[in-house]
Amino acid sequence: MKLISIVIPCYNSEATIRKVVEMVMEEFKKMDGYDCEFVLVNDGSPKDNTYGEIKKLGEQYQNVKGINLLRNFGQHNALMAALHYTEGDFILGMDDDMQTQISKLIHKMEEGYDLVYGCYPKRKNSFLKNVTSKLNEVSSRILLGRPKDIVSSNFWMITRQIKDEVVKYDSFNPYIDGIFYRTTHKIGNVEVEHFKRAVGTSNYTLKKLIKLWLAYWNYSVIPLRISSVLCSRRFSGSHHDCHPKAHRSDHDGWLVFYNLRHRCLFRIDSDGAPHHRRIHRKDDSDSEPHAAVYCAGNH
Repeated sequence: MKLISIVIPCYNSEATIRKVVEMVMEEFKKMDGYDCEFVLVNDGSPKDNTYGEIKKLGEQYQNVKGINLLRNFGQHNALMAALHYTEGDFILGMDDDMQTQISKLIHKMEEGYDLVYGCYPKRKNSFLKNVTSKLNEVSSRILLGRPKDIVSSNFWMITRQIKDEVVKYDSFNPYIDGIFYRTTHKIGNVEVEHFKRAVGTSNYTLKKLIKLWLAYWNYSVIPLRISSVLCSRRFSGSHHDCHPKAHRSDHDGWLVFYNLRHRCLFRIDSDGAPHHRRIHRKDDSDSEPHAAVYCAGNH
């Protein structure tokens, strides 16, 4: 029996989360050889009693766990919090808007993929969400190295091995897909139907979508290359040096750049693959704390 862990970020989801959980449970009853658990994360919902509903589900069902973030940290921080509490062979990420058809992703994973995205032939989102999704496709291919034939979405499934690598990332501003692309190239797509939200509208505002897009830059060496080119042109022939000074760190193989707003660890492996990691200075007064969580549920 394989266990599928289902992680769902919840934001103002009191009216929908119970139906989502129970619909998924019904779907698993039709699948032989698979069982499910849920990790539901209340991402600081301000307008309803989302966490109260999650606690009720945890009391009613042994396979439901709840996490309550102290404030709204964003979808990707909520997903990272949830991943730390999963125990499944496969981990499924999905929204709280009743996008199911989970069996298609499981069957595709059984072909040997590390990551499978559900892709939608026809999206039923708002005009703004469709435009930003297109921007996401282009940007992630250029900045993050997403394969050209792969379409990403919020409906995905990964192996436990990929999850174990993802949770090692401890920045306050994670971008889940960017970490996926760094971890594996065994990525697949499967078509699923996209249903219109049954209740309310998308919780993504233009401000949140722009903030998410800017997070891409944390996972790309392109900004460093652009700054290098611009600085070399601007100060060509002069004694000025606009490049941050690099010093060998205590971390094996890493260089630390001290002239940046935050210290930045950077390394190029023997195979030519670049890696960089952002760490805060001790005197950073605006460093955000890790998302604090409180677990509810029966285990």
